[in-house]
Formats: sequence, structure tokens, C-alpha cells
Amino acid sequence: MRPACWPSSCSWSKRDAALEERFLVAHYHEMPRTMLRYAIEKLPPARRQAYLLGRI
Repeated sequence: MRPACWPSSCSWSKRDAALEERFLVAHYHEMPRTMLRYAIEKLPPARRQAYLLGRI
């Protein structure tokens, strides 16, 4: 079942940052890279790099 705000299908204005962060921490390692990049594009640069390098 999809979470209430699936990162790739939500408007940026309707995002729940805490929900997105919980989802990403649990699933970022198995997400396709393109989906991950869209999900993290509005995060601070250091946080984006941490996700891309697998340091979360």
C-alpha cells in the first residue's frame, strides 16, 4: 500500500516532510535512482549527497 504522500506523485506544496523522510530512510536503498533523485531534489545539498552515497 502506498503512503499518503508518495514522493514521486505529490505536489511540492503538499509534501509532509516528516512522512517523506521516514519513507526515504526505509526505502531509499531499493528505490530506482531516478525516483530517489526526484524525491530528494528539494532537500539541502548535504542531505541529498548522503542519500545518493548511501550514508543515511
